[in-house]
Order: sequence, then structure tokens, then C-alpha cells
Amino acid sequence: MNRGRAMLAGLLVLFAAPLVAAYGLYYGIGWRGNGAAAAGTLVRPIVALSTIAARDPTYPAMSADRFKGRWTLLQIAPDGCRATCRQRLAAGRAVRGLLHMDAARVRQALIVGDNTSETAVSGVQPGVAVYRTKVEDWQRLFASRHADAPGTIYLIDPGARWMAFYPPSIGADALHRDIKRLLALSGQP
Repeated sequence: MNRGRAMLAGLLVLFAAPLVAAYGLYYGIGWRGNGAAAAGTLVRPIVALSTIAARDPTYPAMSADRFKGRWTLLQIAPDGCRATCRQRLAAGRAVRGLLHMDAARVRQALIVGDNTSETAVSGVQPGVAVYRTKVEDWQRLFASRHADAPGTIYLIDPGARWMAFYPPSIGADALHRDIKRLLALSGQP
């Protein structure tokens, strides 16, 4: 009988010790592990684009509905798409290409100023939606979150909410890993 109790106590310790250790590490000393952190910067709280897009009645094409339904890699180029902008568009296109079957769930968009000449946006890659609008509100929003470096890619979720950004220092491979993980976790077809 004594041997049975010792064996039961040993089993309890064997199964409870990892739980107690994990609880102590997580809540006691605050260790979270290195995990798989996102390369981009999350926006907290996320921002509904309807707060910006609806303000300009002269450009109805810029309603927040334009960004609903799919994940959007958005760029802002107030004076037209120059070298940095084109490089980042190419990075976005490479990411979409690497997504294979999920590529249809992600689109690219470029917002240019309303006075931008046609030659400043000519030659933009096919498949990139180009919207002309007053960019001051957009720039103000992104600057308020320190996300206003030229060439930054803004990630818009299917509900038309800005949720993350990728400064130019983050390459296409890190962007691809984040988007791929996001699409897998979002579970949308």
C-alpha cells in the first residue's frame, strides 16, 4: 500500500512539475520566450480607414470600401512613384507571387497626390490600384504613429483597418513571412 502511494505521488510530481515551472516562468519572472515575432510594427489600436477616406467628398473613389474584402499592401507617394516607391512595389509583387494560391487574398494599392502628373505614375506595375486623392490626412495619420518614412508599406486588413506597417528597412522576405503567417491565421478562404 505504501509503495502504491509513493508511485501515485511520483506521477503527480512528474505531471505537475512542468505546469508549475511554466506558471512560475510566465507569471513569476515574466519570461515570454523569443517566439516568432512579426517583422512589421503593429498599430495599437488599429485605425478604421473610414475616418480618413470618407472626409474627401470630391474623391468618391477613396471610400473605405475600396479596401474591404482583401488584405492590402498600401503605399503613399504624394509626388508620384519614384525609385524607392518602385522598389517597394516590386517587393510587394514578389511577396504576392510567393503566396501562390493565397495571392488573390492580397492586393497592392498606391495613393498619390491629386496634383501628381500622369508621367509620375506611368509604368507602375500591373495589378497595383492607383488612387489619386489629397494625401495630407493620410500623411498626418501615418506620421502620428511614426510610420511616415518614404517607402513604408502599410498593411490594411479586409475590414479596411490599418493594422501594421513595414518601414523600408524591412525586406521582402520578412514581409512575406508575416503575410503568410497572417493569411494562415486569418482562416478566410
